[in-house]
Amino acid sequence: MTVRLTIDGREISAAPGETVLEVARREGIAIPALCHEPGTPAWGGCRLCLVEVEGVDKLQAACTTWVADGMSVKTDTPRVRARRASYLKMYLSDHNSYCEAPCTHACPTHVDIPGFLALLTQGDLDGAATLVREELPFPGLLGRICPAYCEPVCRRGELDEPIAICALHRAVGDRSVPLLTPTEPSGRRVAVLGAGPSGLSAAWFLTARGHQVTLYDAADKPGGRLRYAIPQFRLPEATLDRELEPLWQAGARFVGGSRIVDELDGQDLLATGFDAVVVSLGRKRPAAPVQADSPLGAVLSGALDGLGLLRLVREGRPPSLGDKVLVVGAGVTALDVARTARRLGVESVRVVRLDGKEWTSTDKETRAAREEGIALEAALTLEPLLSEGPVALIRAEEASWQTVDAP
Repeated sequence: MTVRLTIDGREISAAPGETVLEVARREGIAIPALCHEPGTPAWGGCRLCLVEVEGVDKLQAACTTWVADGMSVKTDTPRVRARRASYLKMYLSDHNSYCEAPCTHACPTHVDIPGFLALLTQGDLDGAATLVREELPFPGLLGRICPAYCEPVCRRGELDEPIAICALHRAVGDRSVPLLTPTEPSGRRVAVLGAGPSGLSAAWFLTARGHQVTLYDAADKPGGRLRYAIPQFRLPEATLDRELEPLWQAGARFVGGSRIVDELDGQDLLATGFDAVVVSLGRKRPAAPVQADSPLGAVLSGALDGLGLLRLVREGRPPSLGDKVLVVGAGVTALDVARTARRLGVESVRVVRLDGKEWTSTDKETRAAREEGIALEAALTLEPLLSEGPVALIRAEEASWQTVDAP
């Protein structure tokens, strides 16, 4: 015996006892379903396979609706789509994202971390590096300075420890051959103002698409804070140069010591023959202001600038800091300054946070600082610490000090 029915206007033959979902799938008609598994009893739990059946007021679950002779079914009407969307929104409102990797969701650039790890298990280091470069061009840099938002949410951590994703990025960057292969030349020229991380990334992707790119920067060498603010012990200059080399080999140009940013605007550059201008000047925001008329503000106003110190060291002009250093701050910059001071021979280095908040640096960074003998402390005022003898005070904090007062 054969049952004849219509689905979305198509006349279809089916066997008695088959469901609408089974027949539709066999005929290549798409009906979504989350809870249905062939070979197991249907129960209509997800409600995403709802369809309209002529003569029935309520929508029916296709997985639990048996075919009948003369039945007319519609699977894609506005009413059906609206009801499916309603159920799907309800599921997503209480969704833990585990149908996709939490690490990828946590990554600000959504690197395909599961795909990256799969290529590593196959021994394909170059393929793994290429996959990362689809979102971030410089895996060797990423693996050294990334705050690793992906690792705390790694599901492997529920069993023992999170996968060392950042360390693997570093290993892949160091052991693979960095390549940048442009497509056919587009004939277009692009000026990129600023050769820091974002400007270099923009230049990479533009070059890959066949555009002729020229980077302009006030510094003599490209890299921005990668070169002039992050200490060598975290990001060696040789590693930075190695990661950038494919960019120059592919035809991108760098113009250092340039004042073009101050002298010309985007329209001027377009008038010189560029087809587009990318402005990537980094953070020009000045250091947070202090209340010079408060006891704490008066002390901080005379402190050394942490980023300025890091730049002097990277340029080979380290200052003399004496035997004691007190760094004010709670983030990675403060710890970089403190660890740099230790490498400059300072015997006593302390990092003090004054805002009452937690350290904004990662556990890895704070652990490394403590292992190097650096004291991490919290305080409301600096006077007792400064009264212990001559000390170099360094300010390495981005948060505003205006809300901080001495007791």
